[in-house]
Amino acid sequence: MLRWPSPAAALAVAVSLVISGSLLWFDLAAPRSINIDVELPAYDVDRLGVGTQLNVTIINESPRPITPTFWVMWSAFVQTWDVVKGTLPLASGSKGNYTIRVSTIQMAIPDGAPFIVKVYDLVTATYYRSASAEFRLLGAKPIRNPGLFFWSTDLGTGVYHPFGWTLVTSGGDENSLRTEPQAAGSGVDESLLERGTGVDSSFIHLQQGISLVDLSRLRLTGLSLCWRHAVDYQFDPTSGNPRAASGLELFGGDRLAWFVLSSAGTVTYDRPGQRIFATLADPARTGCTSVPIREMIDFVTATSQGPISLIVFVAAWPTAPGEYEFSVSMLA
Repeated sequence: MLRWPSPAAALAVAVSLVISGSLLWFDLAAPRSINIDVELPAYDVDRLGVGTQLNVTIINESPRPITPTFWVMWSAFVQTWDVVKGTLPLASGSKGNYTIRVSTIQMAIPDGAPFIVKVYDLVTATYYRSASAEFRLLGAKPIRNPGLFFWSTDLGTGVYHPFGWTLVTSGGDENSLRTEPQAAGSGVDESLLERGTGVDSSFIHLQQGISLVDLSRLRLTGLSLCWRHAVDYQFDPTSGNPRAASGLELFGGDRLAWFVLSSAGTVTYDRPGQRIFATLADPARTGCTSVPIREMIDFVTATSQGPISLIVFVAAWPTAPGEYEFSVSMLA
């Protein structure tokens, strides 16, 4: 039976055709009087796990000066990149070194993607291009966008959230579950209103997948959490079930580990399939503390080596109605 190709496969084919067609068009349209070289690997200057900045060298062998603008093509959506550093215009017979940055964060180049850099000369209205290459990233960190500084809009859902993180919510609407950037520009405010109805928790999750390689790196480097204010951990003393919490979750397979802040002291709670690491802190005041990430990793991976997710969360149950906010400055 015939099957339609998946959307991902269709997009991959479309991108391949666009790039191939562009390469042929540039071969036919532009003389080889402008040489373009892209420095690889590129460094992950923004700790996003994608290419946001490139160093490009242009040699102008044409008989006239050029005023280059830069376009980076790796997908069907092509946008100009901003010139951060470089000489404009570039004289005939000269070599220019340029640093360019992505103008829209969604158009940053994924590691391993084939790409070309297009140069458009405003004076002669002529396009030139670099050789096609596979993008290689250097210096990527285990957690992408740990400062929660870069935000983007999901093109499918229209949801505004930190780049590199996925927003998942449950138990409310836009009036009771809110996620927004902090006024300082770095960090996130997660706000939750638990109305005390139903049986399940209300929660906000900002999550990203962590590869096993990055999990090993994270285990070696460690992790810290900085906050402006958080939820003081609450639980039912009889059953041990959580009533309200905020912090970090590591989830994989059939296990999850929490790191939460508590004014009651530093305690480890064990529940079926879950280990909760509570640390002594004043959730109402700004602070930073180290996360027992090695212990969390060991607990979660003891029975499974499958996909692992790191989650910044706030949650409350109907037994603890009220307003809760987790204001995270950064992960470090």
